[in-house]
Formats: sequence, C-alpha cells, structure tokens
Amino acid sequence: MKKIKVRIKLISNTVFGSGKSVPGGEDIAVLTDNEGFPYLKASTFKGILREAVKNIIDWTGDETDINELFGRSGEYAVDENRLIFSDFTVHEGIKKAMLSQDGISRDKITDCFTGIYTFTGIEDGIVDEGSLRSCRYIEKGNIFYGEIICPEKHRELTEKGLRAVKYIGTMKTRGFGRVRVEEVQE
Repeated sequence: MKKIKVRIKLISNTVFGSGKSVPGGEDIAVLTDNEGFPYLKASTFKGILREAVKNIIDWTGDETDINELFGRSGEYAVDENRLIFSDFTVHEGIKKAMLSQDGISRDKITDCFTGIYTFTGIEDGIVDEGSLRSCRYIEKGNIFYGEIICPEKHRELTEKGLRAVKYIGTMKTRGFGRVRVEEVQE
C-alpha cells in the first residue's frame, strides 16, 4: 500500500455543499468542521474519483474491476485492493495560525474562506417570482489537502484518475467547481 498525498486547488469559486440550508441565510451552505473551516468529505471525493477512473477504464478498455478499487455502493468492507481516503482540509499550518488568534469565532473563520452568491430563476427572460436564492461558496485560490492509501498495483490508474478530475461540487453550470487535482511530492 502506498500513501498518495493529494492537493486540490480551487480554480474557480466552489461549493462543497453540506446538504443543509441556513434559515434566514443561505439556501446552499458549505460543509464546515466544528471550528468553521470548510472541507471536502472523503466519501464525496471517493465518488468523484470513482467516476473519473471508471471513464478511464471505459475509454482505454482497461480490465480493472472498478469495484475492486472502490467497492460496491453501500459496501464498507476494507481489503488490501481498495483505496482508502481521508477528508480534504485546509493546511494544518493555516488552521493553527487562525485558531491562535484571540476571540476568533467559528463564523469569522468560515467568512475568511467563503463568500455569498445570490441568483434567481429566469422564465421567458423574466425573473421568476419568489426565486431569489443564495449560496455560500469557497473562494477560488484556496487549497485543500488529503491522502489516499492505494495498492501499488492500482497506483498508475489512480494517478490518471486524479489528473482527470476537473470539477468538484455543485453549481457547475453557473461556473463553479473548477479544480486542479495533483499529487504532492514529499
């Protein structure tokens, strides 16, 4: 098993949706940890990478069984042929520096990484009544780090899959979610 350190750089504003809304606030909220730092769940990235690797397998005729690398839907067994993912978080040094500031609140930490985007629905060229929505996004330029534990025999395919990931998150049709995913060399 080989540990692959991965960096995700946001090329555009990006939404790692939490699946929740904030009453009186944003309709689409960003996933944050207990301290207010945005992050991408391991399971979410696993699904994104699975799709990229599946496309590579389909395009190249590779004989690898996608379920050997990622498991079947709803199956949580771990074995020596499966990829294991960590969450993707901001750099630990940034976290420590921000948390060392006296009186910094969870909301202030979140505000340092995010912004609010408002939009409406349009029907026949006219604003759709009652369609004003807001979305919290993570600002472009932010970088997230995580790890994948990978069986050596699947390393090359996994690395190709990482390079193939170009979008993450929601609202891609509105220009959100463009990323650069790359392996970090130690």
